[in-house]
Amino acid sequence: MFLIVSIIVLLGVVLCYLWVKLVNLIFNPIIRWLDRKNTRLNKTDNPYIQAHKLKFHNDFMYDEYLKWLNENGGDIPFEKWKTDEEREFDKKFNIY
Repeated sequence: MFLIVSIIVLLGVVLCYLWVKLVNLIFNPIIRWLDRKNTRLNKTDNPYIQAHKLKFHNDFMYDEYLKWLNENGGDIPFEKWKTDEEREFDKKFNIY
C-alpha cells in the first residue's frame, strides 16, 4: 500500500514538473517577444527620443502650473525652464 501511494505521489510530482516545463516552453518566447516589442515601441535606448519626451513632459508640467496659478490667486508665473537646445535656438534667432 505504501509503495502504491509513493508511486502515485512521485508520478504527480513528475507530471507537475513536466507541466511547468511545458508552460515555460510555450509562454517564455511569447513574453520575450512582447518585451522586445515594448522596448522597441518605447524607444528607451534613443537619447533624442528621450530628450523629446522630457520636453513634452516639461511643457505639460508648466501648463499644469499655470492652471494651478490661475486657480489659486493668479500671481506672476515663474519663467518656464528651458532645455539647452531651446536656449541655443533662442540665442541663434535672438528670441528673448
